[in-house]
Amino acid sequence: TRRGVQVVMTGIDKHMEADLWRFWLWTVVVLSDGDFIYQVDCGPLSFSNAQLEGSSLASVLFRLARWLVRSRLLRHQRILFIGPRARSAGNAVRFEEGDMIGGVLPGGGPFDVVRVMNVLNLAYFDDATVEAAARTLAGWVADGGLLLIGRSDGDTNRATLFCKTGPTLWVVDRLNDGSEVERHVLAVAS
Repeated sequence: TRRGVQVVMTGIDKHMEADLWRFWLWTVVVLSDGDFIYQVDCGPLSFSNAQLEGSSLASVLFRLARWLVRSRLLRHQRILFIGPRARSAGNAVRFEEGDMIGGVLPGGGPFDVVRVMNVLNLAYFDDATVEAAARTLAGWVADGGLLLIGRSDGDTNRATLFCKTGPTLWVVDRLNDGSEVERHVLAVAS
């Protein structure tokens, strides 16, 4: 029989659907579990929630976007982050949320595929925390499994795909020179 694949998605990626609100030049993405605005686009400007801290313009746009959503002036559409095949795969594909900093293994692990995007990076964490999280993630990956760690920088995605053999993670491939935390992952899992 064919082995089922278990998938762990962390952070924002655990959301399978969201609400998309549009009006004139505005596009606002609101996660489906409430009123958390994930991204705001206004004409050529695009800001993710992660950019709020360093930009007063992003902060103003997010406040205005929240008002637009609450006023219902925007056209509404439901969007899916997970394709219909993955959603209908039953027990073959499962989505879990875990705490990579606290070291809490999600139920049912280790996993065949672990994907960590826009969470584990040097802008958010110091070297010691990144290495502790990398140690946790390596423990979540089954022997022969894959670990994908990456980050979006503007229009560019940078990621490293690792494979686990025994206790060792090795690089399978890199997208745009790989993840900025690749060396930390290799240091703790080699």
